[in-house]
Amino acid sequence: MFTSHPSRRKSIHSLRYPSQFGEAVPYGYQLCDKLLGKAMAMIGDDTVLVLASSMGRQPLISERYVEGKYVVRIKNIDKVLELIGHDGITDVVPTMVPQWNLTIPDATRRAQVKVVFEAAVRRQAGAPDSAFAVQEMHDQWTITPLGLARNHGPIEYEFTLPDGKRTVRPLGELFEMDAPTVKQGMHHIDGMLALWGTQVQAGKLAPCTNLDVAPTILALLDVPIPAAMHGQVMPALRAGQVFRTYQQRVGKEAALSSA
Repeated sequence: MFTSHPSRRKSIHSLRYPSQFGEAVPYGYQLCDKLLGKAMAMIGDDTVLVLASSMGRQPLISERYVEGKYVVRIKNIDKVLELIGHDGITDVVPTMVPQWNLTIPDATRRAQVKVVFEAAVRRQAGAPDSAFAVQEMHDQWTITPLGLARNHGPIEYEFTLPDGKRTVRPLGELFEMDAPTVKQGMHHIDGMLALWGTQVQAGKLAPCTNLDVAPTILALLDVPIPAAMHGQVMPALRAGQVFRTYQQRVGKEAALSSA
């Protein structure tokens, strides 16, 4: 919601952070509401406004993170990979902070890398804990450093390497924990979807997925829906004249193609 110049970074990381920028998120929502209201006032009866999010949000408060989570990210991925060896890793791509995707085509090498990251231990004030979450997708591992529930005491990472040797590194050598406040929100699989216009039936949307958004928009545009799409036109749109006209055209095209 805001940016900062390096010269201001000291003040942003201070205890004044909440009082200075605590209203940034509410202001962002207010701004979005104004933009949405302007769009609703501009469109005519032949237009449907579709508002969709890729995912939702929910509080990141749990038994593990009672007051939120301190995000830990990898400072230099090359230094981390030097510990386990670069061999067999053909591609390294950052995704959403703090995740990294490692492409490892060879199954045996991929299994070795998994063991190293899953066996890694983080010790905070001497107490051991898991250091990474590891997820597999085809020939890739998604590596995510686990966050911290509190920020105090010495923090070290212990790695058991493929040759059986162990090495201990301080947090600051491989990782950064530079967020000025704890993270108190997280993405959720359930996002937001709203349709507004004269062609939309008022009420709560029936259960749907993101796969249904594109077919619904194509139907609004009177564009054929490719067979490769697995989604359906949303029921809220089926009561409108635009969809009935679309159905009639599709029916006529189907009859002509089968004749």
